[in-house]
Amino acid sequence: MPMTQKEANKLNAMKAAVKLQWNAACEVEGVPVDSKFVVFSNDNRAAYNHNKLMGEFLDLRSRIIKNMARRDRHATMKDLGLNRVRGAQGGVFYE
Repeated sequence: MPMTQKEANKLNAMKAAVKLQWNAACEVEGVPVDSKFVVFSNDNRAAYNHNKLMGEFLDLRSRIIKNMARRDRHATMKDLGLNRVRGAQGGVFYE
């Protein structure tokens, strides 16, 4: 199953924020913003913020991929006529 509109909006917003911080970090260093590889100085706060946002972006991306796989598995099980049930000890399975 494809990603939901809400997930796509979150991903696009995070991608824009990462790009904005990349531009800010490049401007602090005085390099063109379309550079593919830049070594930033240690005192560049915008580069630190970019790295932090990039980590959050990758976490969001992996969570979206995991959710898409879960929805796909659930749809497959439903197509096979199986229902999701919760066991007495809290486990979830299909029968």
